[in-house]
Amino acid sequence: MPQTRNRAVMNWLFTFAFIVAFLVVFGGFVRLTRSGLSITEWNPISGTVPPIGEQAWQVEFTKYQQTPEFKQINSNMTLEEYQYIFYIEWIHRFIARFAGLVYAIPVFYFLFKKTIPFKEWSS
Repeated sequence: MPQTRNRAVMNWLFTFAFIVAFLVVFGGFVRLTRSGLSITEWNPISGTVPPIGEQAWQVEFTKYQQTPEFKQINSNMTLEEYQYIFYIEWIHRFIARFAGLVYAIPVFYFLFKKTIPFKEWSS
């Protein structure tokens, strides 16, 4: 089992664990508000910016109106109500992207600097 006493590595791991725990709790909130399916497409890069302007919002809302969730559950939803659930899901995805960066950047840095070994052989 790897054993490190490097303070930077430990701080990074605790920070990442906190972000993941927060992401799980916030994910529960997303689930309770039924916001999770409000963004109909997963665009890892272009999806970092929410719709800007009335026309862009209308395009997103039209896509959502084609989903089974809208047709069966939220058929009376207004654009303003859609924007609310959209932002909840958008924040959730933003936190997930942030968690990915908080993991990926330090892990590659620590591997490059050999602060954490790529392979650790037990004796």
